[in-house]
Amino acid sequence: MLLCVLAMLLAGSTHTAIAQLKTLADTDWTDWLGPDSGPQLRARLKDKNQNAAQHIAAVEAEVRNVFLDNPANVVPQTGAIVGVLRYQVDQCAPVVTIETRLTFQQLAAGNHVITVALIGQDNRPLTPKANLQVTIP
Repeated sequence: MLLCVLAMLLAGSTHTAIAQLKTLADTDWTDWLGPDSGPQLRARLKDKNQNAAQHIAAVEAEVRNVFLDNPANVVPQTGAIVGVLRYQVDQCAPVVTIETRLTFQQLAAGNHVITVALIGQDNRPLTPKANLQVTIP
């Protein structure tokens, strides 16, 4: 039986993120997924090994060329693309949110795949999924 015990901590999101430059090394991040001129997504596991030792996976995502919310109904006026992020651990129920940081706690020992997807308001993918792997000791 697969036990899905998740607790999320939402912190420091960028609701209208189009692009954010980070001073962190790009080696921790997946490649940008999606067409150069369209919506793009990348993701990483923050402090992967330290968090895994505590049965935690802290996921960060960045997007560009897309809004993660619709401030003052900008979309009807500009035609801008609006999306949400869909996080999922293994086969557990997904978490759909506009938050760019999410922490999964109480992960069982073993190998886990965390997927991050950028989806449109119609629930269709805007980019390929980012797949992140973590081993909980």
